[in-house]
Amino acid sequence: MSRDIVNLRPINYLDGRSLLVADIERGGVFAQIIGTWSLLNPADQARCLGVIVNKFRGDLSLFAEARRYLAERIPAAYLGVIPYLTDLQPENEG
Repeated sequence: MSRDIVNLRPINYLDGRSLLVADIERGGVFAQIIGTWSLLNPADQARCLGVIVNKFRGDLSLFAEARRYLAERIPAAYLGVIPYLTDLQPENEG
C-alpha cells in the first residue's frame, strides 16, 4: 500500500469515496473481492461505497446469491455487475 499512487492516495487526500471493482476475467472474483478487502486498512474500508463485478458475460442468475455470500464475509455492499460490452472498449493506440 505504501507504493500505491494511482488509486487510494488521491481518495485519501481528497477525503473521497471508492468502489472496489473486481475483474471477473481474471478468475476467482469472490476471492479477489474478499482478499482485497482484507488488505485494506480500516480507514480505506470505511471509504468504500461498495463492490462491483466488471466485465461479466453470461447468466446473471449465477450471481443470485452473491449479495448474501459477500455480506457474510465483508461489510461492503454488493452493488451488482457491469456487463462486458465490446462497444465500450477503448480503441487501440496505433
